[in-house]
Amino acid sequence: MTNGTNKFYVILMDSIYSFCEGESHRLCNKPCQDYAYADSSEGLSMAIVSDGHGGERYFRSDIGSKFIVNIAKEAIRSFVETVTKERQSVFHGEPFTQYTKESATDSQINSISHKMLTWLFSSIISQWNVAVAKHARENDLTEWELSNVDQKYKDEFLDMRNNPEATFEKTYGCTLMAYVQTQTFWFAFHIGDGKLVRMSIVNNKIEFDQPVSWDNRCFLNKTTSICDSNALEEFRYCYQGADSFPIAVFLGSDGLDDSYGDGNQLYNFYANLYKQIAKSGRKEAQNVLKRALPKISKIASKDDMSVACVYDDLNINENFY
Repeated sequence: MTNGTNKFYVILMDSIYSFCEGESHRLCNKPCQDYAYADSSEGLSMAIVSDGHGGERYFRSDIGSKFIVNIAKEAIRSFVETVTKERQSVFHGEPFTQYTKESATDSQINSISHKMLTWLFSSIISQWNVAVAKHARENDLTEWELSNVDQKYKDEFLDMRNNPEATFEKTYGCTLMAYVQTQTFWFAFHIGDGKLVRMSIVNNKIEFDQPVSWDNRCFLNKTTSICDSNALEEFRYCYQGADSFPIAVFLGSDGLDDSYGDGNQLYNFYANLYKQIAKSGRKEAQNVLKRALPKISKIASKDDMSVACVYDDLNINENFY
């Protein structure tokens, strides 16, 4: 397949992902509030992670995170099909571009790329709101919720169920981040905390960075969220045409950040995961990841853990070594 400079790119992607209940949740029999997904097939690769909020008010965020991931993956497929026409797209030939509301230029705001991505984010939010409202009205409080949720939040939930105009975003609140790659472009988006890490080869050396700008409103136990009233404005994103693709992208919830920090230790964790893939293959690497996450949670952050990764499988051994 060619891009505008008549260069040929052969991209063979694969993916792994895993998520687990955190040690603190295991000790109190609280459900895992993280959810993750990754897939690579038919020229479309994606990785998605959502972290449900831990506070009592958000007592169904485990369900909210699962809903948002499943809604996002279908919305992404539809979006890619819509924006791609005759092997071209709104991102065709575009340089690497980052967007946040705070730093946006007029040209970015008026671009077709921004308008199309805003349509995608709006679709995900609206579908999620419909899904959580339906779930709330059709599912009574569970035995665990009756025993473990503060009475004021149970009363608030029951009062809302009696109000046909009520919405249930806070009860199901969660974050969302995703990475998407086709043969001709890639893009990533994020609302909330956690880290999206890009692995690239620069001057024959592996380098890591975070292509989606960080949101300074995410600090300590505070985060932006799908459940915010201005969630659409809080999305950050980046994209690029076919001139440069990462060799791997890793998405991890904040349970991993709180264990490794924001820098070399976190990057070393992902480098070792990439090495495991190169050494033993996708299936065994996913098993290793599945076993490792609960152990990391136990000795470090105690939080739920989730990781999703897509990577270039064509030259993985050459790239790593």
